[in-house]
Amino acid sequence: MFTALGVLTAVLLAASAAYYVFAASGSVGAGFFQAQPGSLHWDGRTRLTVLLAGSPNAQTAAGQLLVASLDPGRRELSVLAVPSSMWVTIPGYGQGPIADSYADGGTRLLLLTVESALRIPIPYYAVMDPAGFSRLVDALGGVTVPQGSPAQATASSSGRAVARPATGSPHLSGAAVVAALASAESTVSPGSAARIGGFLTALLQQDLSGGNLLRVPEVISAVGGAIHTNIPYNQLDAVARTVSSVPSSRVSLVQLGAGNQVVAPYQANGATVYLPDWQGVTALSRRLLGVATYPGAAAEVLNGSGVAGQAASLASWLRSAGIPVRGFASAPTSTVAHTQVIVSRHSGRRAAELARDVASLLQVPVVSSGAPASAATVEVLIGQDFQDLSQQ
Repeated sequence: MFTALGVLTAVLLAASAAYYVFAASGSVGAGFFQAQPGSLHWDGRTRLTVLLAGSPNAQTAAGQLLVASLDPGRRELSVLAVPSSMWVTIPGYGQGPIADSYADGGTRLLLLTVESALRIPIPYYAVMDPAGFSRLVDALGGVTVPQGSPAQATASSSGRAVARPATGSPHLSGAAVVAALASAESTVSPGSAARIGGFLTALLQQDLSGGNLLRVPEVISAVGGAIHTNIPYNQLDAVARTVSSVPSSRVSLVQLGAGNQVVAPYQANGATVYLPDWQGVTALSRRLLGVATYPGAAAEVLNGSGVAGQAASLASWLRSAGIPVRGFASAPTSTVAHTQVIVSRHSGRRAAELARDVASLLQVPVVSSGAPASAATVEVLIGQDFQDLSQQ
């Protein structure tokens, strides 16, 4: 089964291809790819948190979702594996497995549901199907895993690796990489984190010079058709270089499971679902993935939906997600159609980061205002389309 770990590898492998190919040819990889519409710029300094999902339907999402958080300053990569059968409240749709949110409302609702469950902002996403990933690896000529590396056992366990005659190192096709990643992710443990980190490093360090320059059109075609992401294409090489600089010892992989007592298995209609302890889930996700701070910035929640109590409820939920909230009140009108986050163009960087994270948590747009910055630098205006984020 193709799993979310493959998506992380695909994004980074594609980025690595662009960077090394164009570096070898004397040009600049980032200048070749243009940022796609709807992408979100990353400044290269702040933590980058991304939701990774496999093929976008409930059937093939039956493994795990991954939330990966890259801290470039500390050179750390933390990954939280979330069982897609975890029982949640899908905003606007009622209760069900978290994977159902994609079938109900696509990427936006999937992000909204995962963020409401973990209570952390996840600004970025990457979704990819297994066939596209396999084509991407094949376009690069496959991947050779170094003999004796932490990833060798993972590669060999796929049962599809072909040993290189000269070195004995396993060489994997696209299909073999898909199988190896599925095998690695199915055995999440403290020891598997190092194996997975080593496997990612091996893929990123694949030599793409020389004859592989001829594969550039195939690589670009595979990337464009297989990955659905809001990480800007022209920044993928920077993400890949940052991740490849993270030592395997600083790659943390934790699974939400019975082992850490934050979810409990439950049999329902012949299938296993996982019932969460919400306090434990929140504590674990924030400890692993980090909590952002916004010195000097705060939000004010205004209710323009006409539904009493929504401002107080949302303010309380945002505080539980680590968002500083100065207060809440009624908006001047109660007929606002769409929820939005409003930030002054005269506000500082912290206010802009706060606005971005609140907008991510609510999956709503950020509106830039020309008004002078006030004490409450970010306004959260609740509209009639607001969806309650509370988990039950």
